[in-house]
Amino acid sequence: MMARRHVVRRPRVFCLLLCVGLLGVAQAADDPVVKGRKLSRWLGQLRSRNIGLQMRASRALCGAPEEVRPKVIPKLLPILKSDRQNDRYAAAQVLGSYGPPAKAAVPGLLPLLKGMQYERNRAAAAKALSDTARATNVLAFKGGLMNGSALSAGDVQSI
Repeated sequence: MMARRHVVRRPRVFCLLLCVGLLGVAQAADDPVVKGRKLSRWLGQLRSRNIGLQMRASRALCGAPEEVRPKVIPKLLPILKSDRQNDRYAAAQVLGSYGPPAKAAVPGLLPLLKGMQYERNRAAAAKALSDTARATNVLAFKGGLMNGSALSAGDVQSI
């Protein structure tokens, strides 16, 4: 009778180990490595109060491989809405370095152009919008920038 018990448990243990292993592989694919560190760690550092760590994370994420960037972009979008100015600045810099693939960030970058932001945030957002639009005509501005009126997401259209 004892032999049967062990025979019955082994497949369960094997299945449990297999499931745990597959879960680990799925998490690893969701958290790719960029310059020797997991993406989640770089993103945490990007939101750090230590500006040196923040800039190091920004440089690392700017140099992320092309195949990893589509996973980075959606994780940077919430940072554009952060209460902290440095967070928004760093996220705008990284998104701008990605160019046209970061076009999903356009609605998040537009509020950074408004006058209540620090000048460097406005500059980083403007550069990110420019780099995103470069060579692909992703953006077409209507009115808002030229006549000095407020700019809204409605002022930007995909071509």
